Amino acid sequence: MVSANHRPGPSLAQASERVRVDGSSYEASTTHVGLAGYEALESDWRRITADDHRYWIRYEFFRELLKNSVWKSDDLLTVAHRDASGAVVAIVPLRMTSLPIRRMPFRCAELIGSTFDDVSCQASSADFPAVSVEAAEQALLAVVKLLRRTQPSPSLLLLGRLAEQSRALQAALRLHRRTHPHVTNGGAKWLSTDRPFRDLQASLSGKFKISLRSCRRNLNALGHVDIGVSRPGDASYEADFQEFLKIEASGWKGTGGTGTGLLVNRMQHQREFLQSVAFNAVEAAPEIHWMTLDGKCIASQFWMRYASTRVAFKIGYLEEFARFQPGHLLVEHILRISCEDPEIQSVDFVSDAGWLDKWRAQFSPRYYHYLPVQPVVGRIADIMLRLPSSEQARHWIGERTGTN
Repeated sequence: MVSANHRPGPSLAQASERVRVDGSSYEASTTHVGLAGYEALESDWRRITADDHRYWIRYEFFRELLKNSVWKSDDLLTVAHRDASGAVVAIVPLRMTSLPIRRMPFRCAELIGSTFDDVSCQASSADFPAVSVEAAEQALLAVVKLLRRTQPSPSLLLLGRLAEQSRALQAALRLHRRTHPHVTNGGAKWLSTDRPFRDLQASLSGKFKISLRSCRRNLNALGHVDIGVSRPGDASYEADFQEFLKIEASGWKGTGGTGTGLLVNRMQHQREFLQSVAFNAVEAAPEIHWMTLDGKCIASQFWMRYASTRVAFKIGYLEEFARFQPGHLLVEHILRISCEDPEIQSVDFVSDAGWLDKWRAQFSPRYYHYLPVQPVVGRIADIMLRLPSSEQARHWIGERTGTN
C-alpha cells in the first residue's frame, strides 16, 4: 500500500516538462516510447538533420541502428525539446542502463550509441539532432530535470562516443561548466581524399609502398587479377553480397578462430543491420568492392557512399592469400578511385584498428561525459570520475620515482 504522502513518481515515459510563456503553458519537452515513438518524430528529425552530412545521424540509418539494436526497442525513450513557438529544436534518444564507474555500478541514462555493442560500433560516433548548441544545452537541461522526477531516478546521464565538435559534447560541457570531458577512449580513423592519389601515396612509408608493389606483382604472377564493385541494381549484387559474407566469416573470424564473422557470430544483430543497409538503403549507396584471382573471389569489402564520404563497414579476405595482402591492395584501389572522384572528400574507416596506421590515417578521438542527475550520488560519481584511475596513478608514481 502506498501512503498519500509517498506516491511513486512517474516513469520517464510518462514525464513531460511544462513551461509558462505569456501567461499560458505548453509542453516544452515530451517523451516518446520505443521505435514507434522515434518514428513519430520523423519529420522533425529530418528537418533538424537536413544539412547534417554525417551518414549515421540520418533518419533511415539511425532507425536501422535502433531496429537491429542488441537491446529491446521498448527500452528506447526519445525526448523531444521545443522552443517557445512549440517547434521541436532538439531530439535526445535515451535508454536506461547500469554502468560501472571505478568498478562501482551506477544506474544511468545514456544517449543512444554511447556504449559499444555489435550494432552501434558501425556508426563513427554518437550525437543527437539539435538546431544549435544552445538548443542542445537547453534540451540536456530539460532531460536532466525529467530524469530527476522519474522513479527510479538514474544517478547520471552518459553522453559517450562523442566527437569533439558534436552538439552533445559542446552542450554537456557548457551545461556542466566544464572545459574537458571526463574520459577519452577510442576513436575512428579516416583519410582525406580531397587530393591527388599520388599525394596520399607519397605520405606512406617506403617499406609499405615496396611491400604493396611486391604483393601486386606476385599476385599477378599467379593468374588474372580483377578488381570491381557491385551496387544495388547490378545483376550480381545479391550474389556478391553473399560472397562477401562468406569471405568475411572465413579464416581467423570463422568457427575455428574468434567466431566473430557475420555469418558465424551468435549475435545476429550486426549481420541483420548490415543486410538492411545493403538492401534497404534510401539516401546512401552501398558498395561491395571485390578482388578475384582467375575468377575466384579472394577479398571482399562492404562500403557505403553518402554525400562526400565513403564509409568502410567490413572487410575480409581468404587467409590462404594473406601473404599477398589482398585486403590492403583492395583498400589501395578504393582510395585511388576516391581521390579521383571529385565528390568524395574523405574515407571513414569507422574503426581505430592498428593496421590503418600503415595508411597514415588520421585519428579522431571519442569523448565520454557524465552529467549528474541525482544531486548527491551523481556528484559523488562525478568526483570519482575525476580521480586518477589505478593505472594512471601507477604511471604517475612511476614518473615521480623515475621507475618504469
